[in-house]
Amino acid sequence: MAADIVDPVSMVNDTGKSSRKKPRKGVRPLADLIGATLDPICARRGFGSASLLSWWPDIVGPDYESSTYPESVHWPKRHDQRGADAAPAVLTVRVLPSQALFFQHEIPQVLERVNQFLGYQAIGRVRIIQGQFTLARPKARAQNRPLTEAEAENLEARLADIGEADLQSSLKRLGAAILTGK
Repeated sequence: MAADIVDPVSMVNDTGKSSRKKPRKGVRPLADLIGATLDPICARRGFGSASLLSWWPDIVGPDYESSTYPESVHWPKRHDQRGADAAPAVLTVRVLPSQALFFQHEIPQVLERVNQFLGYQAIGRVRIIQGQFTLARPKARAQNRPLTEAEAENLEARLADIGEADLQSSLKRLGAAILTGK
């Protein structure tokens, strides 16, 4: 059996451009690579994508960023399905027991912020679940080594001609960070 041979001319669409996507060259943002992996996991919990989870601290503000966590979104049946109603989705939020009463009073503002984030009135109700949870904490950064005397003298000599003190101090910090490998 002969293999199908694709003619490059047949890959051209009506506008005269090739319909084949070219691979992206260079460095790709980490979000592009991780997003495709996380989206199916988030979809099982009702989130359309991981964006609501990653922006949650900005949505609820500094008072509730460490004491609340969005668990899931329960979407109602679609209108074209039998038994569907026009009810909006329900957002389930896990809240530390000590903050649950305070958070309950903030629900109207949280609903407004979530719907503003999503771009339409998607969420109509917030369901609170009291309980403990652990958030992933960022690892502590490794300390950079100090500049050697020769590096510090070299940096001072290069920046001696700069007259503006603010610019000179900023460039010193930048130079020190580059030289120490930060």
